[in-house]
This record gives sequence, C-alpha cells and structure tokens, in this order.
Amino acid sequence: MLGTTLELTIKCADQHTAQLPERRVLREIDRLAAIFCSYQTDSQFSQFCGLLAGPSMPAAPELLRLLKSCKDWTRVSAGAFHPAVEVISRRWRQASVDGVEPSAAKLQQFVAMASQRHWQCQLEQGRLVRRSEQPLTLNAMAKGSIIDSVVLCLQS
Repeated sequence: MLGTTLELTIKCADQHTAQLPERRVLREIDRLAAIFCSYQTDSQFSQFCGLLAGPSMPAAPELLRLLKSCKDWTRVSAGAFHPAVEVISRRWRQASVDGVEPSAAKLQQFVAMASQRHWQCQLEQGRLVRRSEQPLTLNAMAKGSIIDSVVLCLQS
C-alpha cells in the first residue's frame, strides 16, 4: 500500500466468512491507491503532479479532502509537515548517491521552493488547480486516510 506493507488480520468463525470483509478491504485499498498513489503513474494524484502550473483538473472528493487536510496540518505544524518536502527529500537522496552534502544556501533554496503555494482546492467545483511544478508527496497522510477508510469499511 503506497510503498508500504500492510498486514490485515480478520478473525471469523471460518475462512469463508472472513473472505467477504477481506475482499471489501482490498477493494477499498485499491480504489484509494488509484487516487492517492505517487508510485502509480495513472493515479489521480500522479496525474495532478504532472500538470504544469496553472491548469486545473477534476478531482475525487477523497483527494480534495486529503489535500485540504494536508494544508491544515502544514499550518498547524508551522510547516514541519508539508507535502512539498519531496523536493528536499530528493535532494538528500541525491546527496547520498553523490556523497556530497548540499550547501546551507542550496537547502534554503529548496525550503523556499517547498514553502510556495502548490495547489488550490476548488471544493464546490470538484477541481484542483496546480500552482507550482514542485514535486509533492501525500504518502504520510494518504496511508492514514486509507487506514481510516478501511476501518469504516469493516464497520459497515
């Protein structure tokens, strides 16, 4: 699930009884991964990340809610959590390959890039507007959102 393993344990009287909730859960995970997953080029989030700054696209309500939640957590955490940290993560991954740390000035440049406004949710229209071309990641929030949805799926 989004580059992470997931262990699902369903306790029922017999295997046949456990198969129905298992299928519902796996369907829900696949449905949401098709929206959120940055590892799948055809996911809605990957398609959004591929847009140039300016265009908008229709977005699933789940993606709009998740991006709104990301914006809220970025604000509440004073920027400690931010989906645009991906630009900084990529630079550090490259530094580990090259064996050369980025300079403080370069890191400040990446922080400034990450601090831009990267999207706008148009909730009423069900659309997202791309405001930058910086790489983004939703993995931290998307995994939790998927787990929340799985729990609701099992409770119904």
